Amino acid sequence: MGHTVLIDLGDFVCNVQVETDPVPRVVSNTEVNAMRFALQSIFKEGASPSEDQIAEKFVNTLNEYSMCGGYVARLALYRYQEDVPSKAKVAVAFYRASDAPRRKGVPDWAHIRLFIEFKKGGTELDPFDDDDADYPEASGDRCAAVRAQLIAHTHNIFLYQHRDALYSLFVNGREFRILRWDRSGVIATKKHDYVKDPRPLLEFIAYFESLSDVQQGIDCTTTPLPPKSKAYKLMDDFAQANQSDMPHAEKTEIPPLDTVSSPPTPPASPSPVLAADQATTTDTPAAATYQGPAFSTRQKTKQPAVERRPDTLSVVPDETDPPEDDDSEEYLDEIEEPEGGPERVFQYVRDKFRASIDPEMGWPRYKLEVGEERRPFLVGKPIFFSTSMFGRGTRGYVALDVKARRFVFLKDSWRPFYAGVEREGHYLELLTSNPDVDIDVPRLVAHGDVSDHYAFATRYAEHLRAKELAKVKGDGEVPATSSSSEAAPATQASPVIGQKRTHEDMVDPTTDAETPALREEEGSLTDSESVAFRHYRHYRLVVLDVCLPFTEIVSSTQLVRLIYRCIHTHYLAYEHYSVLHRDISAGNVIIRPELKEIEGRRGWNKVAWTGILTDWELAKVVPKDGSKQTAKQPERTVRLCTLF
Repeated sequence: MGHTVLIDLGDFVCNVQVETDPVPRVVSNTEVNAMRFALQSIFKEGASPSEDQIAEKFVNTLNEYSMCGGYVARLALYRYQEDVPSKAKVAVAFYRASDAPRRKGVPDWAHIRLFIEFKKGGTELDPFDDDDADYPEASGDRCAAVRAQLIAHTHNIFLYQHRDALYSLFVNGREFRILRWDRSGVIATKKHDYVKDPRPLLEFIAYFESLSDVQQGIDCTTTPLPPKSKAYKLMDDFAQANQSDMPHAEKTEIPPLDTVSSPPTPPASPSPVLAADQATTTDTPAAATYQGPAFSTRQKTKQPAVERRPDTLSVVPDETDPPEDDDSEEYLDEIEEPEGGPERVFQYVRDKFRASIDPEMGWPRYKLEVGEERRPFLVGKPIFFSTSMFGRGTRGYVALDVKARRFVFLKDSWRPFYAGVEREGHYLELLTSNPDVDIDVPRLVAHGDVSDHYAFATRYAEHLRAKELAKVKGDGEVPATSSSSEAAPATQASPVIGQKRTHEDMVDPTTDAETPALREEEGSLTDSESVAFRHYRHYRLVVLDVCLPFTEIVSSTQLVRLIYRCIHTHYLAYEHYSVLHRDISAGNVIIRPELKEIEGRRGWNKVAWTGILTDWELAKVVPKDGSKQTAKQPERTVRLCTLF
């Protein structure tokens, strides 16, 4: 079944589309006839227009008759952004009129609201198979390539923007499909001949115009930062090099802050990397007050984020723009005084932050809110991201903590959402709850689920599965999404078929983060053979430590010592808290540079590295009394069982 739910167009309209206020405008017969005439002019008998011809005719007709309302449709057929890893170039993109890129022909991934992909027609270019409801993802090589292209477009939009869902259209010759994407999968309609009957396609566009930002899938807990805003300027200020910033190489001696009057000068000794290559018995290079430029700190197990974005012009500030309203930035005035005075920063941390907001890239900047207190953080480009559209979708940022005026690490992801599966922040709180246990884990700043963001495709797939089971049993009863505040989020996948969804149906109605996501009730889909999709909930975690990867290690002795610290951390986690990590990998063991006082030298410190075990999101408490446990995530059980 993959990640696709295939349904009729009518079911999509009734059960996936949400109620809007105001209601969508009525598509006129004039619009329908104009589109039909334009399309039939290129789909003459025996004609086989190219995808470019179809796209151009379609977009020109939309714009000529103003069928997009407050949006504009732009062609982007001819060029892709050279900095995008997938080299994707979406055929047509919808933008708000105020956000449309100034340069035509290149997609602006930061502002796309809906995309349309065109193909010239034929089953060999259709990524979905309407004749196989159980396995709707067509298996041909070309079909798979088109499906991968659609996923690449969606992944890019989710990467540049902060979203929980996205709509798109797929046009293949004379036929079209509506697609709704989220982190658990895609809900796709069966194909419909829009040349013969363009009304359903135009009605969907009218429906899309009426959607609010939240209904379009925009994350309402994030705020784009205009270039003239105070928050934007604050990020620029913190990105500036500071003479008090410290090198991170281990054993570097750091003078007192009050003695730092000018930037340090490089020593005559070799760089740390060169010294490490020449050393065979020492742990680290000789101590120095300066160790050269910071190394790369990207996780090598993740895809590095885009480095440049030269073709995006829509984010360039207009000198005629009015100043931003100061009232919307009052949160910038809420400052916490740090204990012990201002914290010094390791140079590589500020370097990473500076690179993430480099104006040459044109990457959008955002304010993100985290936790119940909605603590604000400012971010730019992620320093790493998951390469998969489906799944946890992890993005990592060097963020600016607005209240504390310090750099932190922010992880934005979609956590597995099941009964008994705790949030990562819960384990960090647990592991640091006893001050007498010296355990090396990231230091928590804030965490929490993001608004009401649940992966809907899984819930809808479960609804359809429950409907089929009800038919087999002959009872005709199908679980429906409840509006009750006591309802569990994943036991009921969607409203009753035939009843249009409200925004409340689209999300879980409960506000209790501890409500079980799956209940062991008769007829529920918790049995392993019934599960095809995974449940996710949007989650953010902020920790104080912006760490280094193990690739920074310069000697085998250092490697053994840091790995030992991680092993010891896991021992303490199990011995004192009965917690197993369950996801140890090369990317989950990292280095935290710290300052240690030098005895006999007042105010002087030395850089020391500590091995940190991170990413506790799949951790589990294991009772030591031998009591029986059940699987918390059925799909993971299925995958493991297939190996044996």
